[in-house]
Amino acid sequence: AQTGAPMGARGRRRVSSQPIEIRAFRAGDEPGIIDCLNRILEKPHTLEEWSWRFPPSSSGRPIVIALRGEEVVAHVAATPARFQIDDRIFGAAAIESGVADPSVGDADARRELLSDVTESLIFECLEPGDVDLVYCFGDRDDVIEWAAAVDGSSVNLPGIEVLRRHDPPPSRIRRLAYRAEPARDWEPRLEGLWQRARGAYPAATVRDAEYSLARYSGHPTVRYHRFLVFSRFAQEAVAFAVFCCDEGTCRWIDLVWDHKHPGALHLLSHLSARLARQVGVEKEEVGLAGDPEGRSLLGRLGFVEQPPAISVSLGVRSAALEIGRVQTPDRFFATLADLRSR
Repeated sequence: AQTGAPMGARGRRRVSSQPIEIRAFRAGDEPGIIDCLNRILEKPHTLEEWSWRFPPSSSGRPIVIALRGEEVVAHVAATPARFQIDDRIFGAAAIESGVADPSVGDADARRELLSDVTESLIFECLEPGDVDLVYCFGDRDDVIEWAAAVDGSSVNLPGIEVLRRHDPPPSRIRRLAYRAEPARDWEPRLEGLWQRARGAYPAATVRDAEYSLARYSGHPTVRYHRFLVFSRFAQEAVAFAVFCCDEGTCRWIDLVWDHKHPGALHLLSHLSARLARQVGVEKEEVGLAGDPEGRSLLGRLGFVEQPPAISVSLGVRSAALEIGRVQTPDRFFATLADLRSR
């Protein structure tokens, strides 16, 4: 991989029998991208959902495509994010979608094309200077291959431990010291919560108001149940959780909590059990990495680990940070929300 503008971003290349152009996304490319995704992926994609996931912004969409004539044959897209390493917060772009059509050639040809498209996207993100790093999170083999292809670095995480509960125990009185209320689409109280809780998450995607708005507000088909938890007579949030009920399971999609308030998890456990009963699902599920205290407490609340853990890695391309050299894997925090790009 080259630093600076990749070859494909400035002209054409030949991977299949026709030349392929790599360029940044333009308005009007959406139908071709959806056609490309639906040719390649098993899960059907709609324009409505894709547009929700990668909405327009004043700074443009961090998306790059490859065209063979008028046909989109590869697509890499990212979403704006902030990433925390100890006391530093980096402007970031999180790669959440990357595909190449089998019609462009064999596995090596597809890998080469996808690498060039990704390199172009990285250039588009890093060159203006607003973004410090581009990262992806997912299957270890895929991330290691991605990092090598774009001259980045990667770190293998211990894995996201999945905990499951079928029969919640009776609620404990401890939760009565706390209260919960539904979180709003724009939730500025998350800023203060993250500042108070961030010491427990030394390496993580920042969970703030912008993050919550982009990930959980207005999905066209999925309903997210979002709650903030407070000490009963206080105004500062001490926990935030997102639940989603489908396929017979109430999943804790996301979780941030102030570790000085274990009672907040007791209340969230109660809310999870009540929500599961209300929608008629049989089990509850949590996925956590980098939060041993939370995992232990949930275990005492009836959640049982379901080995093996979900194998994941983090890949980073950045001039500001060598991720593999400055961190130990068990310091990275992740929830099921971080698997959105899988």
